[in-house]
Amino acid sequence: MDPLVTAYLDRLGLDPLSHSGAGSTAGLRALHRAHVERVPYETVGIALGRPVGIEPRESAARIASGWGGYCYHLNGAFGWLLTQLGYAVRFHRGGVHQSVAVPARALGATGNHVALTVAVEGHTWLVDVGLGDGLWEPLPLMPGRWRQGPNGPTEFVLRRSDAERDGWRLDHDPWAQSFAGMDFVTAVSGADLAEFEVMHAELSSDPASMFVRWVVVVRRDADSITRVRNCLVTHLNRDRIHSEVIRDRETWWSLVETLGLAPETLSASERAALWMRLDASQRAWEERVAKDR
Repeated sequence: MDPLVTAYLDRLGLDPLSHSGAGSTAGLRALHRAHVERVPYETVGIALGRPVGIEPRESAARIASGWGGYCYHLNGAFGWLLTQLGYAVRFHRGGVHQSVAVPARALGATGNHVALTVAVEGHTWLVDVGLGDGLWEPLPLMPGRWRQGPNGPTEFVLRRSDAERDGWRLDHDPWAQSFAGMDFVTAVSGADLAEFEVMHAELSSDPASMFVRWVVVVRRDADSITRVRNCLVTHLNRDRIHSEVIRDRETWWSLVETLGLAPETLSASERAALWMRLDASQRAWEERVAKDR
């Protein structure tokens, strides 16, 4: 087995021996759950000015060293891992949309997301570990409504896309308060993700991009979602939604580490610099709110 596969599985807390050989549906579900529970959706690297590419093996190595990433990194790396483990993986051009108040013609697979489908044991599954508070487990690629988790914290609808001929639409649960849904095409993209390079450069460097404006760390598990946006942390489950502002550096870093962000190459000076940016942004926002009252 490739040493990087072993290191990646170790990051997921999984035994390499139990995931060697031909893939299985049960194995796919276990891998997906472990990934979203242990590897956060995060933009800390972007905020630190650490530009990284989206080549899948490179993303896998980065994840194995303690980082997370956003969709191109997470789904790219996970697709690479699944392929190494014997799964039949396909990459697809997708598009995540923040609001439902947009005409269908303006939606579609814009390329700001890469989606995965996996064929295993005679069935095809939508697999996506790159949506932050999105899927906890894979969904069968067929129209339907699914509630995920033992206590059903999130509900998804998978249907045919209104914007893409022969495409699909995943509608997110409005309760999660993060994004409206994701369209993706059935046409297959290259496994090297080269077609997403231009969009990745824009999303990770344009000052207007939400990935540049906000530092985000998100992790979900079976019953809950934890989402950090700059200094604001929100804990969500079906019984309660609680938000609070973090006021000191050590508390912030301790929190994001519990969410799975533990890179081996992050210096003390970088941690301090990032916190200064977050604290200044929070104080500026609070001043604007106070003036508007």
